[in-house]
Amino acid sequence: MKKDFYWAIGCSLFLMVMAHSGVTRRIVALRALTYYLIYPTTQTLLSAFRYAGFLSGSWRETLAARYYWDQLQREQMRQNLEALDSLVLKRQEELINELQYQEDYLKTHSTIFGASAYPVVITQRMLGEQSWSSLACSSHLPGEVQESAPAYQLLSDHSIFVLAGHLISDQESQPRQSCYEFITSPRHRISVSVGDSGEIALLRGLGRPDRMILEYLPKQSPVRPGAEIHTSASSSLYPPGIPVGVVDEVIEPLVTEMFARAYVRPYLDLGRLETLVVIPWPSQSFQGTSAP
Repeated sequence: MKKDFYWAIGCSLFLMVMAHSGVTRRIVALRALTYYLIYPTTQTLLSAFRYAGFLSGSWRETLAARYYWDQLQREQMRQNLEALDSLVLKRQEELINELQYQEDYLKTHSTIFGASAYPVVITQRMLGEQSWSSLACSSHLPGEVQESAPAYQLLSDHSIFVLAGHLISDQESQPRQSCYEFITSPRHRISVSVGDSGEIALLRGLGRPDRMILEYLPKQSPVRPGAEIHTSASSSLYPPGIPVGVVDEVIEPLVTEMFARAYVRPYLDLGRLETLVVIPWPSQSFQGTSAP
C-alpha cells in the first residue's frame, strides 16, 4: 500500500511540474496549431492563436494576421451575396414586367392570336454543350395544349413574334414540367422560305445558340447575307410566315455539289432565353409578320 501511495504522489508531482514547464506548453501550442492546419475553422484558429504565445511572438502575429484576413474574406463574401440577391430580385422584377407586357399584348391582339396563348418562364435548362441551347423546361402547361405546339418570343421593340421552338413533352416529375425543343437543336428540321424570292430550303440546328445551317438551296440561288428567313407554308409543325432569322454567310458550293448552303443567325439568343409564349396551332387566324 505504501509503495502505491508513494507512486501516486510521485506521478502527481511529476505532472504538476510538467504542467508548469515550457515543454508542456509548447506541446499544447503545437497541438492547437496542428488542429488548425488540418481543420482551418474559426474555432481552431482562435485556439491556435490563444496558445501561440507559448511558441514565439511571430506565431501569434501570423495567426492574428490570418484571422484578420479571414474576417475580410467573410465580409467580402457577405457583400457579394447581398449584391447577387439584389441582382436576382431585379431580374425577377424584369421577368414579371416582361410577362405582364406579353399578356397585355396577347389580350389586345386576341383576334389575331386567339384566346389560348400561354406566356411561360424558363425554369430549367438541360446540361451539356449542345443541350443548353437545344432543350428547356417550364412550369406545366394546361392539358389542352397539345404536344408540338409552337413556342415564340415576343420582341417588345418591334411587337412581333419570332420562332423559338416547339413543345415536345410533359415531364412526369414533381412538380410537373413542360419541355421545349429549340430551333437550334441538332435534331430540329424545319422547312423555310428564303428572302424575297421565297425559295424553299431546309433549316437545321447545329446545337449552337447563334448559328443554324440552311441546306438544299438551289445552286444558282440569289440568296445573299441579310436575307430574311421565315417558316414556309409546307411546314406541318409551324404556321407560315413566322420570322426565324437572317442569312449570315453563304457557303459557295463545290462543282460536284448539287445544292448550296448558308449559315443563318436566329433572331433570338436561345442560350439566354428566359421567357416563351406558347400558342397552339393550327390556327387559321395566326399568321407571321415582317421580321425586324
